[in-house]
Amino acid sequence: MSKTIHVMLSGKGGVGKSTCCAMLGQALLGAGRTVEGIDVDPLTPTFVAFKGLNVRWLEGTIDRFGTGDIDGSLYDGIVEIIEAGTATDYIIDVGASNDVVFMSYLERSDTFEMLTTEYGFNVFIHTIIKGGEDQKVTTDTVDTLQTRFPTVPKFIWLNEFQQSCHFGAEVGAKGFGDTATFKALKGVIRGVFALPKLNPTLEMPLIARANKLGLLLSEIEQSKMFVSPEKMRLKKYKRTVIDAISQHLKSVLENTETVSEA
Repeated sequence: MSKTIHVMLSGKGGVGKSTCCAMLGQALLGAGRTVEGIDVDPLTPTFVAFKGLNVRWLEGTIDRFGTGDIDGSLYDGIVEIIEAGTATDYIIDVGASNDVVFMSYLERSDTFEMLTTEYGFNVFIHTIIKGGEDQKVTTDTVDTLQTRFPTVPKFIWLNEFQQSCHFGAEVGAKGFGDTATFKALKGVIRGVFALPKLNPTLEMPLIARANKLGLLLSEIEQSKMFVSPEKMRLKKYKRTVIDAISQHLKSVLENTETVSEA
């Protein structure tokens, strides 16, 4: 079985990359995969808190020599971790402080092509469209990623935790699937995952607390940090949101493995 790499990229900070990485990891576990995570945020690593996803912090420096580029040894470390690891899936969380530099490095070095042709890895780009005031800039990031990496398969996460996404401003668009951005992804889009708006007084504080503690939703049942009604709300969220994502991922990844092994 080929190893699969999931790279979470966004040119905007504070849009929920680490949260989506955590949700992705839990969905992959639900799909019967084994997971390791790599947090490459040099300043504020948050994904590393999720011990249940076997996340390690790859502490490295970006632009060490003032060249505007990534430190090549950091990239080498990522590849070494994946080569030596035993997981089926690896999630790379690129922090806001080095996201733009990392994207530029990936483009200039033909990294994705090398990972697939030389190492035999399956590679997916994940990125986020966040509802509210960040929707335009995050949608623009999707367009940028498609321009830079037109052949790399992609998953889009609609982060509607705080505010719903609205696409009606584009003529004829009722939802994301009707937009020019979505249509430009034809042939490479592998899924669109909506993280629905949370109740600001009930669900949102629970998800935030779970993230801060680095707890998977499946671990909360045994946690003494949550009372029974809170556990029930989070269990429902896992069942209605994460489990649905799991099923879609399982279908996509099983098909990918079939193609890889053909």
